[in-house]
Amino acid sequence: FNHFCAGENAKEIVPKMDKLHRYGIGGILDYAAEAKDEQPAPRAAAPEVVPAGEAEDDVVGAPLSARLYHYENESKCDAHRDIFLDAVRAVKDATPNGFAAIKLSGLGDPKLLERMSNVLVQMASLFKSLADGGEEPMDYPCALFYVADRSGVLDYETFSKAWKNLFHVDSEEEVREIFSKLDVDEDGQINFLEWSSGFKLSEVDALVHKCKKQGPVYKSALSPEERALYFNLVNRVEQIIMLAEELDVRVMVDAEWTDIQPAIDSLVLWLQRKYNRGSKPIVFNTYQC
Repeated sequence: FNHFCAGENAKEIVPKMDKLHRYGIGGILDYAAEAKDEQPAPRAAAPEVVPAGEAEDDVVGAPLSARLYHYENESKCDAHRDIFLDAVRAVKDATPNGFAAIKLSGLGDPKLLERMSNVLVQMASLFKSLADGGEEPMDYPCALFYVADRSGVLDYETFSKAWKNLFHVDSEEEVREIFSKLDVDEDGQINFLEWSSGFKLSEVDALVHKCKKQGPVYKSALSPEERALYFNLVNRVEQIIMLAEELDVRVMVDAEWTDIQPAIDSLVLWLQRKYNRGSKPIVFNTYQC
């Protein structure tokens, strides 16, 4: 499977990338490694998670997929960030028109990404509940996040009545303030796009403290420790994207497994809105089939 491996450094990569370029083929540079495996994994088996810090002699070029990570500590995530930074520099040196690929599961605890995804799922469920008149939100699994009904819109009357059914409210002015914040285009209605971009993950904790019932939305909020880890993750990703912007390198964020994908998509969309403002987009999302 050496055709997957361009080289171990920028100097080794350049000749192979030049050869591919002559045939009109670009490249996506990805730090990739898998544990040695004498027997191929069964087709239906879950992908093996490679322990970070594996002995160098026990690691070979990726025969099946790009590297998978498990979480050890924040220092290990910092080390993964440094590897991705090197990958961005390698793209600049070896194939300026190519891409660097990164995995967010290498930059933070996958369990944190799962918790973040759950927040997004429950907030989508809350939107539907408000549109339906304020019924208690359903506890949806992440698998249903991408097929959930997002067609509803909330006018102020519907929003106010449903919000009061679900949350403790001090005054009508408080409800009006929340509605105005979410009604970005000021057309008197809140659609799902406005709703989903109107709440930051770090703000959900304050929201759920006013829930009348300790249901799925209440239980989804991140703890202070999780919020600190979340900001660490965002900081690592931004360091990579800022270097990519400086070096004019494009970055692909790898799609991963269902339970963490909503968090990945949300963070990538935020990065795209922040960094894809010039003539050349820097941040690209991906889909996994």
